[in-house]
Amino acid sequence: LPFAAPKIFAALRVTLSLAMKVMLVAEWLLTDYGLGYYLLDKQRNYEIAEMWSALFMLAILGYLLNVVFLLVERRMLRWHDGVHGRTEAR
Repeated sequence: LPFAAPKIFAALRVTLSLAMKVMLVAEWLLTDYGLGYYLLDKQRNYEIAEMWSALFMLAILGYLLNVVFLLVERRMLRWHDGVHGRTEAR
């Protein structure tokens, strides 16, 4: 299991990005609240500044989730050379 951990973390990181997209689409289609609904509502009402602020918030949220996930990955895979940028064989 330890040798599979780097690939598992890579898959989880890709899944995090996909989860953000699914969350946004679900809020567009199924709810009357949330950041996705807010974004779509502002677009439909031609409130462009508010729409861009929602997009900016989504970008910040995605970036922060990625940074937190990378910190957790580095902590959990401290022993793995690929985490530190070292890829040459010993």
